[in-house]
Amino acid sequence: MSTASEQDKSPRLLIIAITRMGDLLQASPAIAGFKQEHPNGHITVLCDVTFEEICKGLPGVDEIYAIQLSVICKAMDRGNDGLVDAYAYFNDRLQELRQKKFDICVNMASSSYTALLMNLLDVKDSRGWISDAEGLRLITSPWTMLFAAYVYHGNRDYNSMNIVDLLRCVMGVRAKSERLYYRVPQEAERKAENYFGKVDPSGTGPLICLQAGASQGKRQWEPKRFAQLCRLLIEKLDSPIIFTGTKEEKPVVEAILKSYSHPNMASLAGETNLTELAALLKRAGVLITGDTGTMHMSVAVGTPVVSLFLASAFCFETGPYSRGNLVLQPQVGCHPCNPNFPCARPDCHEQLSPELVALVTEHRLKLSDDEISSLQVSGSVADPRQIAIYRTDFDQDGFLEFVRINGFAERKGFRESVFVNAQKAYAELWKQEFGAVSRPYRYRGGFVGRLTAYEQLQKITDRGARAIESLVELIRNSASDPHLLGEANREIVDVEAEIENFGLSHPMFGAVTRMFVMERDNIRGDDPLRLAQETKEIYAKTSRRARILEEMVSDLRRSVVETA
Repeated sequence: MSTASEQDKSPRLLIIAITRMGDLLQASPAIAGFKQEHPNGHITVLCDVTFEEICKGLPGVDEIYAIQLSVICKAMDRGNDGLVDAYAYFNDRLQELRQKKFDICVNMASSSYTALLMNLLDVKDSRGWISDAEGLRLITSPWTMLFAAYVYHGNRDYNSMNIVDLLRCVMGVRAKSERLYYRVPQEAERKAENYFGKVDPSGTGPLICLQAGASQGKRQWEPKRFAQLCRLLIEKLDSPIIFTGTKEEKPVVEAILKSYSHPNMASLAGETNLTELAALLKRAGVLITGDTGTMHMSVAVGTPVVSLFLASAFCFETGPYSRGNLVLQPQVGCHPCNPNFPCARPDCHEQLSPELVALVTEHRLKLSDDEISSLQVSGSVADPRQIAIYRTDFDQDGFLEFVRINGFAERKGFRESVFVNAQKAYAELWKQEFGAVSRPYRYRGGFVGRLTAYEQLQKITDRGARAIESLVELIRNSASDPHLLGEANREIVDVEAEIENFGLSHPMFGAVTRMFVMERDNIRGDDPLRLAQETKEIYAKTSRRARILEEMVSDLRRSVVETA
């Protein structure tokens, strides 16, 4: 029998990543790092059978547990006996997974059904979204809470932490990586060679792959703009251009070819499976794409991307995870928009010209990696008031960062430095708070202006702490007037509503106050005194985070003034 210490060194990890190719690829650095740190550990990935082949190419995966979601969905659609069949299929899979006795379970999805699955698996160390006994979703990892905090309302503008780094931190992996990972099967390489020979585009320049389709219509550049881009690239570079995409995206490609066609252009949209797509991308000099699973596959096989982050897509969250990619992101006031709502007037598309995308693509193809690392684009060519161009790189801690290369301008009525400083401060705050770095924050002293916003929040949290103390005294006194208990509870409810509203009216503090809401909602138990004490600690934590954030932002602002 193995000892406890031996078991700690060989944990059994389950990763739930059921429905999206991009999720699996974005988890690859965490998987590889976990295996590096636990070479005797065992990693199982739970996915839909559609993505089984992708999992086979992820280094570090020991076992793939593929399920057929279509079986469950089709059975449920039948109703009556179909519901029984769906339950039987699900229950059989659940029992098989439980028998594997996992030590750690990481849920990468925020869906209700994967949260319920986490609860039913009953793994002691469960990280990510999980449901409680009543079916309500909880978040058990602070790094997952961060992801949820930043996608709430206007908090996205202040985030600079990529989902790949957050996943690595969720899994507790300290090993750093500067890329995604995917091993292309040799058979797929041979098929890609055959496909390439089949379509046989002309052209003497480097191969360009182009992913025109996107998951949402509002994130998809217009076919006529892609057509203009192709014309410019062929005129400038004489490059062969191959369109990638699914069968459902073929109409988009057909619309492009209808607007402009050339012997250098060919389409494999709907013709390749995922492994063959990877092999094709590996042959290319660059991929032009939106924020897509194809983008993640491209960087995973080592091919750089020129990526267009339109509408709800936001590069800081899900941008290409490797060094030297080039990202174009519009600067209109409504960007990034809510992914759950359509857009009748996608003004962000107007900020992006085919001429600029062609120029950036030409830079990426012609310049060496060293030259790309020092690339600057003139503001007269790419107006910083309309478009931001970023180069991907890594900071001192191995976290992905986006380096602006076409200058700064006002954004949403504020100097761009307001957002940049807040992003840097937040990144440092969370790295320290959750143990990703060991250095303490050292404030240089002196503020630029008064801490008026922080002082307002401190007053609210102090009032909440006093209300908690009053409630505790009343709970301890068995003779307390129930009316007083009700008043104390109402005061706490009012305080918590004020904290939420504070984050909405002071956007820079939005992530701090949203973390407060989630941490408060995560408190569970029956002991009122313990619940009260934990709530009081969250008030203190929120106040401390807000003060550190304000100090860091002020310190960064002062540094800029001193070096100007």
